[in-house]
Amino acid sequence: MEKKSDIDEYASYSDYQDRASVEGEKGLTDANNNRQDRNSPPKIIHAIAIVYLLIAILQILVQSDQIKGLILYSEWNFGVFMSVFPIILAPIASILFWIRKKIGWILLFIYVAFALMGMLWMLFITLNPMFLFVSLFFSATLWILCQERICNVYKISVSIMYGTILASILIVGAILGVYFFVL
Repeated sequence: MEKKSDIDEYASYSDYQDRASVEGEKGLTDANNNRQDRNSPPKIIHAIAIVYLLIAILQILVQSDQIKGLILYSEWNFGVFMSVFPIILAPIASILFWIRKKIGWILLFIYVAFALMGMLWMLFITLNPMFLFVSLFFSATLWILCQERICNVYKISVSIMYGTILASILIVGAILGVYFFVL
C-alpha cells in the first residue's frame, strides 16, 4: 500500500515553501492578535478604573461616620483636608479615568501617589508587612499608568507625564512639610 505524505509528490519544493511560509505568517499573525487582545489598553483601563472605584466605595463606606462627623462638627483644618481629600479624589479620578479623559489619568496618578505616600509612611511607623504589599500594589499601578500604551490612549505626552510626576511630588512634599513643620 502506498503511503501518502503532506507534500504532494508532484509539487515542487518551492511551492511547499511558499505554502509553509503563508501558513507560518498566518499563525504568527493570529498569535500576535491574541496577545494584543489580551493586553489591550481598554481592558487594563477598565480593570484599573473598577479596582480604584471599588477602593473609593470601600473608603466611603468604612469612613462614612468619620466623614459625617468631620463635616458637621469639626472646624476645617489640615487634618480634615487630609481625611476628605482621598475620599473625594478617588471616585472622581476613577470615573474620569474610565471614560478616558486626560484629567482622569492625571488625577488618578496624583491619588495613587498620595496613597503610596500614606502606605510608605504607615510602613515606616508600624513596620507591618501588609503596608509593604499595599505599597507594591500602588507602585505597580503607577508603573502601569506610565506605560506608553496607556499614555497613548490618554494622549499623555512625556512632558505631561513628567509634569504630573513633579506635581505629585510637590503635593506630597507640601503635605509632609505642613504635617512636620506646621502642625
